[in-house]
Amino acid sequence: MNINFYKTNYVFRRSLICVLLLLAAPVFAMECGDLQLYSDRSSGIQVQGNNCTDSSFLSEGARINVASKGRLWVRSIQDSNNAYQMICQNSGSGSVNLEFSGTTPPFLNLASLTNCQGWANNKLSCSGSQAEKSALYCVLSRKRIKAAGEKKIERTTSVKMRDITQMLKAKKEIAEQRNQTVIDDIAPELKICKDLYQIAGKVEVDWTVENNQAQETINIISPEKNDQGVLSECVESVITTFSYPGINRKTSFNMTL
Repeated sequence: MNINFYKTNYVFRRSLICVLLLLAAPVFAMECGDLQLYSDRSSGIQVQGNNCTDSSFLSEGARINVASKGRLWVRSIQDSNNAYQMICQNSGSGSVNLEFSGTTPPFLNLASLTNCQGWANNKLSCSGSQAEKSALYCVLSRKRIKAAGEKKIERTTSVKMRDITQMLKAKKEIAEQRNQTVIDDIAPELKICKDLYQIAGKVEVDWTVENNQAQETINIISPEKNDQGVLSECVESVITTFSYPGINRKTSFNMTL
């Protein structure tokens, strides 16, 4: 009788644990699928208190230590049409701890920060421990997600083509549309770098793509020479991590921000 009781109790406890795990799984999945950490666009960061098993995502309550001269870049997809990006630069002499109060904008727990003016026009400025002005500066940017099929590149079939001239013209138009799509998609990513370093003048960027990836030579002309080093690092991190599907041949790009 006692043996049966212990067996029943054991089975009950195991079943209860399984049920609790199943109930917690959707919550955990929901919590860890919204806020993405761009580790390849960030530098000098250390993540703590993150409950996500996938380190490329951040959970509510996660803390990130940003070292002096370090940069943090995160992205959150809110729905099928909108995504938000936040980039923070620590220009102060000491490290800064950022705590995430949620996975929706503006993300950060301001109560954990000191000497901050609060968000204004999607920008956050905080003084440093040594009274450094704008030691921590963050920019929040919204990016519209294109619907499936939007800006679809039209391809002319061989049946419709009557001669080689039409074929070459069609291939040229397809390449031009594809390149313009790259420009349209990468522009907001590069502009957030310019906003982060508060550069008012025009910035010109030249780069080359081959075999679906950006090449090492990236030319950046900035009107503010003092900021060009950190700006270049930010811009290069965007260009080198951007996706260039279908660009196999050497293709040059030029943008003015």
